[in-house]
Amino acid sequence: MTERPAVVFGDVHGRADLLALLIGQIRSRFGSEVDIYSLGDLIDRGPNSRTVIDICIKEGVQAILGNHELWMHKYLVLGQFDDFALHRMMAGDKTLQSYGVTSRDPGEIERTLKGRMPREHIEYFLKMPVWRKVLASGRTFFLNHAGLKKKDAESHIGVALARVATGKSGLTVDEALLAEVGQKNPAAVLWEANSFKNPAFWQFENACQVLGHTPTPTADPILTQNWMALDTGCGTRRSVLTGVVLQTREVLQVNALTSGMGVHSNGYTDFSM
Repeated sequence: MTERPAVVFGDVHGRADLLALLIGQIRSRFGSEVDIYSLGDLIDRGPNSRTVIDICIKEGVQAILGNHELWMHKYLVLGQFDDFALHRMMAGDKTLQSYGVTSRDPGEIERTLKGRMPREHIEYFLKMPVWRKVLASGRTFFLNHAGLKKKDAESHIGVALARVATGKSGLTVDEALLAEVGQKNPAAVLWEANSFKNPAFWQFENACQVLGHTPTPTADPILTQNWMALDTGCGTRRSVLTGVVLQTREVLQVNALTSGMGVHSNGYTDFSM
């Protein structure tokens, strides 16, 4: 049986127009026989977060949580709106407006937002995990929004090893580590920014982690043997949305500034691990 292609794309931030173009590229290339994954930060900043979620649901995109989904997840679970979402850095007001909520009063938002959201959108947000495991061409890829750093992994690896040693978890050490971090310190893989000049990512055993969150220095993704960074600035002035075919490392891109679309191969970037 032929393995289905797996395509992962970076942060979207409400740019439904670019997401539609990228999905169009993917469908033109692979038809319906493809698995599509999001690295989170689908919402906020851009003008059409609701439409982004519509597209993801329609196209079967399997998403993980980004830090920009956290305030929505908290609201849907606890009924509490975190007004940090209104900070200009977050620009969650754009997401609220896309659902027809124009108030900036936290109490009013708490009372009205859920009633403006389609049931399938609520379920989509609530089902987003902190990380995903994807198998492609015999290799394991761990998708998490901001990337697991060495310092955070080292703080939790002992507990992960102990869990695996019991033989009851059914997890590999890598999976147990991500599960422990996701449960005890989710900010480590959701909020912590990356330094691409001095990368300090955890090196998984026989696996590659795929991440977004921090825009790369240029409009190109960074692909190394042990990690891939796919946030190329969608929702910022750069407005480039990038996806990567895990099996072939081909890069799919759409660029709002040039109206350009492209597919190209990308070998390992020369970064020390």
